[in-house]
Amino acid sequence: MGKVTDLQTERRKQLETLLQDLSGRAEIGDGAFAEAIYVTVSSGFVTEEQFRREFGLSSGAVERWTTGKNLPQPEVRAVILRWAVSEIQNNGT
Repeated sequence: MGKVTDLQTERRKQLETLLQDLSGRAEIGDGAFAEAIYVTVSSGFVTEEQFRREFGLSSGAVERWTTGKNLPQPEVRAVILRWAVSEIQNNGT
């Protein structure tokens, strides 16, 4: 494996761990959720389009999630993060 591939694999593992840890919390705060979505989308492992398709979101909704301007209800945040982990794992194979 080359250095770029190794780095990408390490980044993927770190992101998976972050999202799994957050989704296991009893409550995911606004800031933590927004940052997790921002990091997920900016990593390129899950796109805004994938989020929109999966959750029936309008254009711009994911961007609003990343800035904390309009967030999903607290009770569905863990579901969203677990879905993101599965997408990262599926896209990584």
